[in-house]
This record gives sequence, structure tokens and C-alpha cells, in this order.
Amino acid sequence: MPGYQTAAVPGMGSVARRSVADVAFNADPSTGQYVAVMSPGSSAINWLSVGGTSLSTPQWAGLVAMANAQRSLAAKPALGAPHAVLYGQVGAVPGTYAAAFADINKGANGSCSGCAAKAGYDTPSGLGTPNVNALLSALSGTSTVSAAPVVSSANVSGTAGTALSFTVSVVAPNPVTYTLIAAPSGMAIGTTGVVSWAKPVAGTYSVGVVAKDAKTGLTGQGVYTLQIGAATVSGPVITAPAMTGVAGKKLVGTISISAPGATGLSVSISGVPSGMGFSVSGLAFTATWASPVVGAYSLKVVAVDSNGKTASANVPITITAK
Repeated sequence: MPGYQTAAVPGMGSVARRSVADVAFNADPSTGQYVAVMSPGSSAINWLSVGGTSLSTPQWAGLVAMANAQRSLAAKPALGAPHAVLYGQVGAVPGTYAAAFADINKGANGSCSGCAAKAGYDTPSGLGTPNVNALLSALSGTSTVSAAPVVSSANVSGTAGTALSFTVSVVAPNPVTYTLIAAPSGMAIGTTGVVSWAKPVAGTYSVGVVAKDAKTGLTGQGVYTLQIGAATVSGPVITAPAMTGVAGKKLVGTISISAPGATGLSVSISGVPSGMGFSVSGLAFTATWASPVVGAYSLKVVAVDSNGKTASANVPITITAK
């Protein structure tokens, strides 16, 4: 891995080997450009519609040539291989990165784990496509974008189904507005930089947060990596106190059941003495025995929730003589 591909660049993470691409450009022949071609010694112009690598590569070469011309005027050495500057002085500085590149965060080049575009660096589009004026300033050493908002990247953890909320860390000279990149469905960010997600879904997400300076229009971007774990399901809970009564005198008892994290519940009760009946209200079972008979009995209550979790309880019943 080359030293310039540092984890300080949003989205880069830890790579074991040289990662490509470094940058991107519009290479779609359908949306290419007309190029004027003049043969040596001729003033005749032939116009060609060009796209693909044949268009994007020479434009990047021209951009670097322009940067080197500006560096020469400032008595600075030329950038033969600008990788260290692109990654270290541009990509690793949030405000500069956001101003100098348009981050490509949608689309994919295949179905492999690293084939999809995401916030920050990714292998299909590298650092992104150039915002030429700002990038030339950065490459030539005359950049004035250091006052752009700086959004700190961070890792956030949560639990599926439990509301998640966190505040974005931003340093900016003026008020900022916020937008999210590649945010999962249901996630939103407020005007004060508070990100909320009412019902998180288990998984790992890479969400870009863009802060735009309300006065200068400069932007900064950070990447928040979300780790949402599966919800912990404890299973049904049965609350059933022992019942005691007197023979021939009406007996009433209650069995309550809760099912946290479940959407459904099935209940069975066995060992019911003759003459005892039940009424149900929600998850509360009321046992009624109009004319109890002397003896010792035991109800077995079994509850199974929609997650397959099971709970059981024995409810002793003692009926004494009058």
C-alpha cells in the first residue's frame, strides 16, 4: 500500500495494497464533448464527438498541466505524480476535499463488495470528479478553501428497532446547512446537525454528512460509519401469582403475559380444574372458578412469541374446606 493512500481520507479505510481508481471524470460517450482536431500544417478543423477514456484522460492531463503552469509562476516544483497532493493535501482535509471534488456516491461497477460507489473514496470513482477551479487552487498551492466547514468523521453504534440519534461535529466560521449522502431510508438530519433514525435496521452503513457554509457556499464532508446490531429479544414474561380459595366460594385469579420485541403471541393453559374458565383482555387472562372443590391443583402456562421464544410457568391453586 502506498503511503499516500491514508485512512484519513473519508471512505478509504485500511487497505492492504494499492487501491485504484484515484480519480474519475465523465467517460460516458453518450454525454461526451466535441473535440476540434487539426492536422499538422493545416488550418482545417475536424470536429469529433469524443467520450470514454479518450476524453477523460487527456482532460485530467490538461488539468494537471494547468496546475503545473500556476506552480511554475509561483516558483514551485512541477507535479509529476500528484498522488501525494491529491490524497494528503486535498482528500485528507475535509473542507478542501469537499470543495475540490464532486463525490460520486451512487452506482456500481459490478456486484463485488467494493464495486459500489459510496460516500468518500471508493474504487469505482476514486476521490470523485474534479471541481476544476477549487482543485487547481489546491494543486497549485494557492488554495483558499481552508475556511470551509470541517465535518469530523466518526463511528456510531445502535440497535435495530431502537431510535437512534447523534449530533454531527462541525467546525465552521459561519452558520451551515446540512445534507446526508447515501443515508438509509427513514434517516434525517435537522437544522442543528442532529441526525435521527426512528427505526434503525440491522446492518453497516456509510453515511456522508455535508455541511455548507451559508455565507461562502463552501462545503465540508465527513463520513459516519453506522453499526446497527440486531435487537436482543428476551422472550415472553409470565406473571402469575398463586391462587388460594375456599370450597364453594367463587375464586378469581389473574395471569399476565408480556412479549417484548414480538409481534404476536400464542398461549396455552393446561391442568385446568373442572369448572374453571378464562376471559381474555389483551395479554391478561382472568381465571374464574364459580364453585371451587377442595384440593391442590397446578396450572401450566406456556407462551410462545412470534420470534420463537418460549416461556412457561406453574401456577399453584390451593382450595381449603369451608
